[in-house]
Amino acid sequence: MCSSSKPRVCSSHGWYVQVDLGCGTGTDALITAGFVGSEGRVIGVDLTPEMVKTAQANAHALGLSDNVTFLVGQIDDVVLPPSLVSARNSADMVISNGVFNLTDDKARAFQLAYDLLAPGGRFQLADVVKYEGPSSFKKND
Repeated sequence: MCSSSKPRVCSSHGWYVQVDLGCGTGTDALITAGFVGSEGRVIGVDLTPEMVKTAQANAHALGLSDNVTFLVGQIDDVVLPPSLVSARNSADMVISNGVFNLTDDKARAFQLAYDLLAPGGRFQLADVVKYEGPSSFKKND
């Protein structure tokens, strides 16, 4: 885990919705589930059914199945069921840890992450970016 995202204690409506794009086995989602409390909700999205199955088992083992949900999906094509994000159909925070570099359409993934956010919501990203640096940094053969 590169980082975990501790949300504000609560939002203005008294509960908190967080989405974890590329949740893997659910580590970050399960950590933040403790911060959103019993009235909040954490939604993890991962590309592979195997990871989602493992994340669901981890949530169950920790007794967090009531407010943590894991879905199979792509981060550049995210659709959240309205029943999970309330009538506002948005999240207070979207996090992602190390998967934006894996998607082919990064611009679309960023736009969809932004579209998931409620007004005043936060997007927190930890990722790896390839940067070759200026030509003066390259080795001369």
